[in-house]
Amino acid sequence: MLDVIDTEMEIVNYLKYSEPDLIKELPTTLTLDYSKLKASRIINGDFTRDRYNRLVVDVRCALRTIFALDYIPDTHVWLKSYDESTTLIPKIRHSIIGKLVSIDCLIRKVSTTRQEVVRSAFICKSCGKVSPVFNVDGQKLKPPATYQCPNGQHKNYEPILSTFEYRDIQHVTLQEPQEAVEGGRQPESIMGIVSGDYTDTLMAGNRCRILGYVGVKRASEDDREVRLFLEVVGIAKDIDSYQELEVNADDERLIKSLSTSNNILDMLADSIVPSIYGYKEIKRAIVLQLFGGTTITLPDGTHIRGNS
Repeated sequence: MLDVIDTEMEIVNYLKYSEPDLIKELPTTLTLDYSKLKASRIINGDFTRDRYNRLVVDVRCALRTIFALDYIPDTHVWLKSYDESTTLIPKIRHSIIGKLVSIDCLIRKVSTTRQEVVRSAFICKSCGKVSPVFNVDGQKLKPPATYQCPNGQHKNYEPILSTFEYRDIQHVTLQEPQEAVEGGRQPESIMGIVSGDYTDTLMAGNRCRILGYVGVKRASEDDREVRLFLEVVGIAKDIDSYQELEVNADDERLIKSLSTSNNILDMLADSIVPSIYGYKEIKRAIVLQLFGGTTITLPDGTHIRGNS
């Protein structure tokens, strides 16, 4: 069972002596190393969603103490370095709902940034009594099931627009990498929910290691079928870049020999998604889009700039 240290001083000391560079000034975003937190025994055991929420509150309170604030800062707290091993997307099942997992994935699709209500007060439509401000968790904008109107067992509540507190969210489609797909099956995907300052940081095509909690969504309250998703709390983008590619003498000779081939277009087209049969013309079109043209000067002097 996870035990997050209750006293603020444990986290205060951790930030001061283990991660001093993170608190040179009051951070709006704080990315903590999970392995260091575990080694410091600030956290241990199964790191559930509720325990993560508790850690976020503890860290914010620790920042208030460190910077001698008279308020708790709304700092985003993210994690990294959760585990060297990763979970394959097809292996994400109901048995790990609520647990923290790490996946390697390709960003397939990114939605526009939207706003989501996270806290609200409610007014009783029967007597007009206003409730405290509650955290809103779930698909319905309503008070917790345990809340009861002080003036009676009323159950008809309406959210108060002026008390809404929001967060930015973005839906992203996380697809398993092609190299992880066995046989001829299609890559599987799962929806991820990105929030806070992680929004607008991902683009389709990015390769990432995503850290998040497995949750469930239903299309409606009457629907028996649920969809699993990841609530993202950490993102590590692939640091590889094309600039780091080194071409040696053997590679150069091979490239030059390929350039003299009469069927180079078909060879390149066949190398695109070889697990998907056919679509020859589409693959050829993709190859042609990968290469720029050459600069041309027409007989009348018109200059056409190439894209190479």
